[in-house]
Amino acid sequence: MKKISKSLFVSAAVALALVSCQKDPGTVVFETSENTVNFTARAVDTKTAFGTPDGTTYPTLWTSNDSNIKVALNYASQKDAAVTPSADFTTATFDASFTDDGSGAYTFLALSPSTAVVSLSASYASWNVTIPTLQVPLDNSVDESAQILAAISEKYTAFPNSVMLDFTHVTAYGKLSFVNLALAEGEAVESVSMTAEEGWAGRWYYYPETGTVSASSASATIALTTSKTEDIWFACAPVDLGGKTVKVTVATDQGNTYVKTITIPEGKQFEAGKIASFRVNMEGIIPTSPDIYTLVTDAADLTVGSEVIIVATASDLAISTTQNSNNRASAAVTKSTDPQGNSIIALSNDAVQVFSLENGVSEGTLAFSTGSGYIYAASSSSNYLRTEADLDANGSWTVSVTDAGVATVKATGANTRNWLRYNSGSNLFSCYASGQQDISIYKKNG
Repeated sequence: MKKISKSLFVSAAVALALVSCQKDPGTVVFETSENTVNFTARAVDTKTAFGTPDGTTYPTLWTSNDSNIKVALNYASQKDAAVTPSADFTTATFDASFTDDGSGAYTFLALSPSTAVVSLSASYASWNVTIPTLQVPLDNSVDESAQILAAISEKYTAFPNSVMLDFTHVTAYGKLSFVNLALAEGEAVESVSMTAEEGWAGRWYYYPETGTVSASSASATIALTTSKTEDIWFACAPVDLGGKTVKVTVATDQGNTYVKTITIPEGKQFEAGKIASFRVNMEGIIPTSPDIYTLVTDAADLTVGSEVIIVATASDLAISTTQNSNNRASAAVTKSTDPQGNSIIALSNDAVQVFSLENGVSEGTLAFSTGSGYIYAASSSSNYLRTEADLDANGSWTVSVTDAGVATVKATGANTRNWLRYNSGSNLFSCYASGQQDISIYKKNG
């Protein structure tokens, strides 16, 4: 859901400049007809595509790309509401229907976009949201799916005829530029990744009554698909990284990576609704060639000591280093073809989990070691993929591979949801009894 023509101001200062969004009070009006609530989002200084800048002022507008937001009553009864912006994109409307439970206590909540919502908890009075670890910045804005806003109404003692909502930012924003990046002639940037000392994307709890967040299954890496070297926008959790390091990696179309670790100045932090603008000086940074991983088409190539990555067969996503409570997040990779016609991945994303193959506990099985543990099928009743410190049969896998590179990876322990698969609906990897999407294994050359 996107915003009005209010303004975000960005400082032209070097280093780390934090500038807050203008805070004209935005409102959402509910008009109820029986149990159908019509929401009218008026001029709210919140999110979406930042319009064409006037100097350092970035107007923000609601956009037609806003497909859905989540609306809830009393931390329950979540509804997807389709957003319709006005002709000039300064306002928007959406509808949702709720049942009056006669409780005498009514609080309405909203969060945009709906795709960011994992769950809503009445017990903890919080949203569980996902800040994407893979973002595709717009020319003058962050990826819309990464711009997360929330609103909460006052508490009503009777089901109201009208409700006023003020939206606030859940996410913080950054604008990154490079100076003295010595690309070769004809070389172009394909992606930028940033790995911090602590999580600043992934899953977070947001508490609308206090406007605060806490980490759920946070990710330390944000990957940006972009060809730009200046004004690269991204969204992140509001975290204090002052005095901490961020490893910045630039990957190019020639398979090179340019890596520099920077330290965020003390006292600087990413704040919700504010923009951190900073430059990274790449002077003297010499490119390195990435490790090349080749698609495995014969299980006999999977030998003890091999380093491998596990990838969705039909998508450019691999198992991530981020271990969620019950599954593994995904991280971006780029598949290509070498001169011999082999499918390869030039690995430049630090968020991708590289596994070392070990013998499983029974003959003919393999274990996938992270260096500090082993992934394993963790349940017979739920779709769980977890990491264990001590290897057992549930972390010992039989592996077969077709000539086309489709891998069947099944754990041999007692837990029966034991088929390692990719879930395209949630962009994650876990274990299932059936269904989901194929996976493939890529082995490090040499």
